[in-house]
Amino acid sequence: MNKQTEVIVQPSCEDEYDPALLPVDVALARIAEAITPISDIEWVPVRGALSRILAEDVISPVDVPNHTNSAMDGYAVAASDLLATDLKVIGTAWAGSAYTGPVGPGECVRIMTGAVIPDRCDTVVMQEQAERIDDRIRFAPGQKPGQHVRRAGEDLAAGDIAPWSMGAICCPRTWEWSHRWGSGNWRYCVNPG
Repeated sequence: MNKQTEVIVQPSCEDEYDPALLPVDVALARIAEAITPISDIEWVPVRGALSRILAEDVISPVDVPNHTNSAMDGYAVAASDLLATDLKVIGTAWAGSAYTGPVGPGECVRIMTGAVIPDRCDTVVMQEQAERIDDRIRFAPGQKPGQHVRRAGEDLAAGDIAPWSMGAICCPRTWEWSHRWGSGNWRYCVNPG
């Protein structure tokens, strides 16, 4: 090693270009040559479609969620009443059983997660941020208008393409969405196996 010579650098992962790799367009062309696309389509119940490939986009038939609802257990209130000293609790909205009475200024409704937001209310204060004595309630400071409310169609609006679409593989998440919609059959590529 007495003689100073230039170090010969070997290809490594730090190189910007590896001459041994195929260019992307050549690799894609080779893949396309090696496969046969599945063109036959059939209707399959979602429960029997696990690992099947969707043959077309899935369009939401309904808003998800289908109504504006509470994201927390707490108290539904109009944002204009958030700074009130205290409010009167006038009823309860249960998931599956909406509160249908009027809610006036200075009033709020006890609400459960998933329950429809009562008319005039646009905000939910978490129960952990409230102090209730009998039918009177007061809230901790820092509440924000519109908090803890899930708007109808917030996850997916009627007519929108679902988060999965043509080419997606059916999985348990697909089942969950189909049940939210009450949908049972979608079009899938014929299973080659």
